[in-house]
Amino acid sequence: MDINKIYCDDSSELQLPQQIDSIVTDPPYGINFSDWDKYEDCVSFKSDTWKNISRNIKPGGYLAIFGASRTFHRLVCAVEDSGLNIRDQIMWLYGMGMPKSSNIGKKLPEWKGWGTGLKPCYEPILIAQKPLSEKSIIKNVEKHGVGGINIEESRLESGRWPGNVIHDGSDEVELAFDSFGEKGNGWSRNYGTEDYQGRQYKGGTFGGGGFIGNTTYSDSGTASRFFYCTKSSVKERTADRTIENDHPTVKPIELMKYIIKMVTPLEGIIYDPFSGSGSTLVAAKELGFNFIGCEKEEKYVSICEKRLSKINPLDEFLT
Repeated sequence: MDINKIYCDDSSELQLPQQIDSIVTDPPYGINFSDWDKYEDCVSFKSDTWKNISRNIKPGGYLAIFGASRTFHRLVCAVEDSGLNIRDQIMWLYGMGMPKSSNIGKKLPEWKGWGTGLKPCYEPILIAQKPLSEKSIIKNVEKHGVGGINIEESRLESGRWPGNVIHDGSDEVELAFDSFGEKGNGWSRNYGTEDYQGRQYKGGTFGGGGFIGNTTYSDSGTASRFFYCTKSSVKERTADRTIENDHPTVKPIELMKYIIKMVTPLEGIIYDPFSGSGSTLVAAKELGFNFIGCEKEEKYVSICEKRLSKINPLDEFLT
């Protein structure tokens, strides 16, 4: 089996030739969005799915798995029951969601203004980890080259520590943050805490602190500036409008790059067992990482291959 390509296969049956370093994937949500996304018998809700998928990931390797707000509990339980450790979840906030709600008042006038659903404004991203094989994280990293999170590559432009909230910078999200008002560098009383470099840290509202004896962030604005921001476009999903891509859950390339760099070591191999139209693989190729993709639907495999063929690796991250 070659790397740096996508395979049209069932991920539970695909035999990987070697150990991989991370899994970044967007599996079916079980929200009855299409024939391959039925709630009943959803592949994402089965522990055997994640046992099979994670068997080739190195001990200590991370998995980043997208989910849906109302079925996320089923995904988390399946992943945990497979023997993987739940480490965190990232909340991806966005303003592009459309409410899927029935208008009760249309048939019952006395119930005018009542519906059946809220507008979706976020997707949870599960962060899981394969159990360590060694007694400490340091020894595991030394032996397998995985086990940590790349904090430096995940920092915000301001230098702030990465948080478990991401947003798309849309007007809706910015207005939501704006409702809390603007904040500058307010310090809280947790002096003495040290970061991994041994610098003493003094925290602030929403993580807006700095380091004692070092520069502070000295900025102001809404709380949105404390979290990573990513945006997507039609050009991105269609390779500058040169191909058709009707996949219903295409993710922003910059978002996938951010997650890949967070959980994957330099020169590591990323595996996406539910590749869809290939956003994870496109992001990996643009960054210069090795990758393996798997997707059951021939239609989406073809779209992914077309997207990949139009990319020249920039090697901007690995050089």
